[in-house]
Amino acid sequence: MKQSIGVLLIAVFSFRIAFEDIRTHFIRDLDLLILFSSLAITSSLYLKSAFINCFIYLLIYFLSRRKLGVGDIKLAFVIGLTMVSISQLAFALNAAWVMGGLWAIFSKRREIAFAPWMLIGGLLAQIMVI
Repeated sequence: MKQSIGVLLIAVFSFRIAFEDIRTHFIRDLDLLILFSSLAITSSLYLKSAFINCFIYLLIYFLSRRKLGVGDIKLAFVIGLTMVSISQLAFALNAAWVMGGLWAIFSKRREIAFAPWMLIGGLLAQIMVI
């Protein structure tokens, strides 16, 4: 029962984070905290992967002159907690950037919400890479 509630909360708050980022370009800390808590309930957490993912996004944040949002960096940490291996982490990172980049190319908007692509990349990595 506890596992089912955790998985439901992960799905609900992942969608909430994605849609809120699309709508406002802002990720709320409370949503990230609930997503983190839900992950802690349902699975093992991998701090090494979380810190590596957070470091990569922090590096991108500074190299892009702060074009990436701070909420995206926090989300990178939470998504990284679920990555079992470096190959899974690399897949999630690359998938997010390829999908987000393609969206940016074909979108007419100057700024895009990146959280949906990060969440989809993380999900694809969970499904496709061990």
